[in-house]
Amino acid sequence: MLEYLFPAGFLIAAFLGAWVVILVSVGSLQMARRFPDGLLHYYFYAVLFSNCLAIFLSTRSFAEAGETIQEGLTTNPLAAWAIRLTSLFALLASADLITRYLGPSRRIGGIRAFLSIVFGFFWVTNIVVPALFSPHTMPFQLNWFYSLVLGMGMIFMVASGATLSIRSCRNAIFVFCAVSLLLIPIRPDLVMQSDYTQGYLPGIPRFAGLAPHAIVMGMNAALGLWCLMAYPMASRTLNRLCWLIGLSALFLAQSKTVWFSFLVSLPVMLYCQHGLPSWQSLTASRHRSLFALLGSLTLLGITVVTAILLFGNVGTRLEHFLGSSEGAQVMSLTGRDQIWAVALSEWDRSPIVGYGLPLFGLEHQAQIGMKFATSGHNQMIDSLGRAGTVGAAGTLLYALTLLWLGLRFGRSSRGLSAALAISIVIRMISEVPITLGNIGIDSLPYYLLLAVIAAHLGKPDSRGATTHA
Repeated sequence: MLEYLFPAGFLIAAFLGAWVVILVSVGSLQMARRFPDGLLHYYFYAVLFSNCLAIFLSTRSFAEAGETIQEGLTTNPLAAWAIRLTSLFALLASADLITRYLGPSRRIGGIRAFLSIVFGFFWVTNIVVPALFSPHTMPFQLNWFYSLVLGMGMIFMVASGATLSIRSCRNAIFVFCAVSLLLIPIRPDLVMQSDYTQGYLPGIPRFAGLAPHAIVMGMNAALGLWCLMAYPMASRTLNRLCWLIGLSALFLAQSKTVWFSFLVSLPVMLYCQHGLPSWQSLTASRHRSLFALLGSLTLLGITVVTAILLFGNVGTRLEHFLGSSEGAQVMSLTGRDQIWAVALSEWDRSPIVGYGLPLFGLEHQAQIGMKFATSGHNQMIDSLGRAGTVGAAGTLLYALTLLWLGLRFGRSSRGLSAALAISIVIRMISEVPITLGNIGIDSLPYYLLLAVIAAHLGKPDSRGATTHA
């Protein structure tokens, strides 16, 4: 008798659970209608909180296993449920905004429609095509649709909701960085990678914080600083504290790619906010001493570099450096050339649709003997390997569209859209910043860029009057 009761009870429980999910979803959509800007801007709080909980409750220990097990452990049931609820919240909040915008009384503007079509093409060419037609097909997974729904939700945001998203992202990131820094003396094995030997800070461990990886930690610290430059805090003291927290996290994360993208984006933001200074402003009495100091430092730097080139035996030193282990890591981009070779070889075997979405999965990692390879470590090469020429075409079109729109709305967003677009393009060289398999913490800059672009669609290209919050 029991052998029949258990399956029947399980089916009844599953049926009731499905109805509960449906009722909760409908109720949540109705409740969200009470908020004129929707609830999607709270996604940034939710995703950072669930990630912090997942890492804090995980068994991660840099002191025991180094970097090989540091990819987002979620062994704790509480953390797993927090991530599931975050995904559900993001889907419901996005669905609310999409249904609002696609109502009978709304018209989709030209640029917004173009962006949504290009994004849909990118998703189809990198998810649907390889899933159905590649040599290594696999059944559709529900999480593949998360990025599609969330991306469309960000694109269909109204200006006020997108502005709230920027402020929510800024606030959540600095709380995230502050908590991570506070754990350094309490749980160094959880947040500090003591065996890291590839950084530019000898003797200083790499700071991963409560992020899955130190690169993600540095990337989010830079994201918070960009948001702070565009939307400063109302309190000057709080503003300075956030700068201290963000720069500390960015510096200790020791990500060369993030450092480079931050340094490149910084003058772009300053130009978008203030423009090029005139000669009269530079030679004004209040700036004369600063201008003389900067000129002296520039001349001193040129003199030092010239002396090194003339008398420093640069050729011998460069040859010695390239022959060392550090030089080999630089020339191979820390082993990424091997991963690129694998992805390109799979593309060569199937040039049209690629290997398929299981590329660099657990089974493929075992075949190639690279347990550390979780992606192609280059956006275009990863698309070529997974989805072939079709996927690479979608990726290239989408990347160019984001760069164009980011630069177009650079001034009206106080440089934030330009900084995000440029940083994403730079990170595409050695990472995969636009992922369609998840909507986690490593995709925050990309989704915020969509929100920033949405905030300025249909608006005149002028600076907002209110930036403090």
